[in-house]
Amino acid sequence: MDDLLTDFIAETRDMMEAIEGEIIAWEADPSDGTRLDAIFRFVHTVKGNCGFFDFPRLERISHAAEDALADVRAGRRTPDQDFVTAVLAIIDCINIMVAAIESGKNDVPEGGENPLIAALAGKQDIAAGTVEAEPADQPLEKAETPASAPRSIRLPVDLLDRVMSGVSDMVLARNDLAHRLEQAGDQPLIDGPFERLTTILSDVRDAITRMRMQRVELLFNTFPRLVRDLSHDLGKTVALDIEGSDVELDREVIEVIRDPLVHIIRNAIGHGLETPEERLAAGKSETGQLRIGARQTGNRITIVITDDGRGLNEEKIAEKAVANGLITQSQREAMDDNQIQQLVFEPGLSTASQVSNISGRGVGLDVVRDNLERVGGWIKATSTPGQGASIYLHIPLTLSIITGLITEVAGQRFAIPQSYVEEVEYGSHPDMDYTNLGDAVLVTMRGQRTRCLSLAEILGLETQLEPYDQTFVLLRLANGDLFALAVDKIHNIGDIVVKPLSPALLQTQCYSGTALLDDGQPIMLLDLPQIALDRGVVDEGRARIEVPAPSNESDASGETIRAMVFTAMDGTRKAARLEMVARIETLPTSQIDISRAQPHAVVSDQILPIFGLEIAAMDARKTRFLRISDGLSEFLYAVREVEDTAELYGDLLPVAGDPAVEALAMTDGVSIPLMNCTMLLKAHGVKIKHAALAEGAAR
Repeated sequence: MDDLLTDFIAETRDMMEAIEGEIIAWEADPSDGTRLDAIFRFVHTVKGNCGFFDFPRLERISHAAEDALADVRAGRRTPDQDFVTAVLAIIDCINIMVAAIESGKNDVPEGGENPLIAALAGKQDIAAGTVEAEPADQPLEKAETPASAPRSIRLPVDLLDRVMSGVSDMVLARNDLAHRLEQAGDQPLIDGPFERLTTILSDVRDAITRMRMQRVELLFNTFPRLVRDLSHDLGKTVALDIEGSDVELDREVIEVIRDPLVHIIRNAIGHGLETPEERLAAGKSETGQLRIGARQTGNRITIVITDDGRGLNEEKIAEKAVANGLITQSQREAMDDNQIQQLVFEPGLSTASQVSNISGRGVGLDVVRDNLERVGGWIKATSTPGQGASIYLHIPLTLSIITGLITEVAGQRFAIPQSYVEEVEYGSHPDMDYTNLGDAVLVTMRGQRTRCLSLAEILGLETQLEPYDQTFVLLRLANGDLFALAVDKIHNIGDIVVKPLSPALLQTQCYSGTALLDDGQPIMLLDLPQIALDRGVVDEGRARIEVPAPSNESDASGETIRAMVFTAMDGTRKAARLEMVARIETLPTSQIDISRAQPHAVVSDQILPIFGLEIAAMDARKTRFLRISDGLSEFLYAVREVEDTAELYGDLLPVAGDPAVEALAMTDGVSIPLMNCTMLLKAHGVKIKHAALAEGAAR
């Protein structure tokens, strides 16, 4: 409601500023029906909005103005100078009342609008813009808008995009200048102003990025009506509970997830929640509960839709999947409940016995999954029979800024979203095995065999490197499918600003966006899900439903967490959530400052605090760090050795008394502490200086 009230105040002020000139021009030419209509629409709009917000005094005065102007429009009254003066006084009164609403103070005298309404009806005179009120009434005095009251203006979205593009170009120019200054050596007269310019650009870019963010409440506000209408049509009683409406998302992300959320809500009411009679027979309340919650974790948003209905029917889902040819009977027997539940996201799978406008056509959740995958998100279902089901949507905070792995093939560079990257391995590594199997190429990385695609072949380029000399990037799609991509070399990893492609380039189905690197070279962002689908790596059945060998039988109840496992400087094994590890840094020991209570190091023109450092265990030449980041702030964590990425499974066990540890988790049959990166970032992280770190800006 606060956002709606803010919009009402902003819209009313905008209309008032525009309408005063119309009134003066209309007084000079009372026959101008166009201006009269504009003034009438203003008071009519204010009156309607007041009824919605329950502002009776404001509604009364705007209604009086509407009636008087309606008489003029109908020819029943001729506007003279006194009438125009009365209308202007009404506009001033509306302005005063809006200012009082904005300040939250009820300091407008009761009855102060009565003389204005009487003057508008021709029953009282107005002189010099003031009201000669009766003694019992107190005339309104001109009120100033409180200085502390926030003001807003309306801007077209394309204007914000143009400003964002302009700032990105400025950052590119700044980065180019930085390279030139670095080559020229120390420039004391220039270095100071240049650092100030860097800071200003970073602040401006952060501000513009925040302008693109919108509260998810704007999306959630449409759901109560959807739930009400749908439950009424189906004869069900549903109570909707919404949490996390204050979470902010990029406006483009909100548009992407709008339809998927509608699909999921319709399925929850149509499939999951029972009728009142069925719920009472099952010992439940006749009112079904539907909860929608949003929360931010790092640079991602998680939206959870939960119902307390009948849950997913694994047996019926599996039978339908076998009947549709999505899986074989032998695969079905090898799958656990969780794997069967994920089958609901496959195309053509619907357990509804009858086709209706709600369900039964076998379309919906597969479209939801595909839409999320295209923006680097993923979806997961969990269910308990008889107790309900939950759908988890993991989506990026913004589509305009992503962390990308910069690769090269045939002398051209391309970007891969880091969220897909599982591992990078050189073809010369002894654990690598490269095999031609008919038209397909298979590689074995760490004992795992998977399909391999050549980026040069996909893009029609020629590479002079043999497989032994190439670099292989192991990629995991949002649905869990794995495949390797062969490239000539890897350059670096960093944040890039993604811009949309032209329709002609989108038709190639190879790219999802474009960006500019620091040196001004354009670079294309690869559309990995579409590439995998077009090349048969994902065939909507076989590859997507591949049943993995069970990695652990001890506990599959908790949510699996992808993590980086490492040995800390004190010799203990620890883990950090993989999405929080921006990169691995290896710094010369001479670059580490341990002279103060808080050790720090300078990396990419940014002073970063260091944690986990054991001075006695430091190498004389170099030290390795994990660069922990949530996209807004970051710090360095010293490690003795980076072991590998792993999946932590089972329920997380909270650890009391150690805020630096989020919980204990399981991997390879042993417990391991999971770092509380979010807490450390909030308490000690340094704000990212985008111009120096990740301004790989793009048009």
